[in-house]
Amino acid sequence: MYASKLFEIVQAHLPDAHGFADDAQLYLSFNPNNPAHQTEAVSAMEGCISDLKKWMYQDKLKLNDDKTEFLIIESRQQILKVNPCTIRVGNTEIKPVSEVRNLGSWFDSNLSMSTHISKSCGATFCWLHKIKRK
Repeated sequence: MYASKLFEIVQAHLPDAHGFADDAQLYLSFNPNNPAHQTEAVSAMEGCISDLKKWMYQDKLKLNDDKTEFLIIESRQQILKVNPCTIRVGNTEIKPVSEVRNLGSWFDSNLSMSTHISKSCGATFCWLHKIKRK
């Protein structure tokens, strides 16, 4: 029931958005060569999040502003064309992060998977060390 209303709100702002019933993640694309397109994308995302917060408040739910993250994914060449930006969530300014964890995998802004590989190897060596001690 909640997911249905959530995606109605999202679709009103972001018609091409994708989502999952157990976790709300908003995806949006923009042309890095067109600063106006980036501004429109940020405004659409902020409007969507604002309406989601209003709906959640009415239904006695809470969006954890401090846990909200956003990642700009581009090639190394294209990322230089993206203007620095933040997204306002409630009273919090959210800055883009260089990497995020999603469904157990780590993604970075270039989709190189180097962070995921590094963290997976570190965790593997930790578990191997624990097994060795027993």
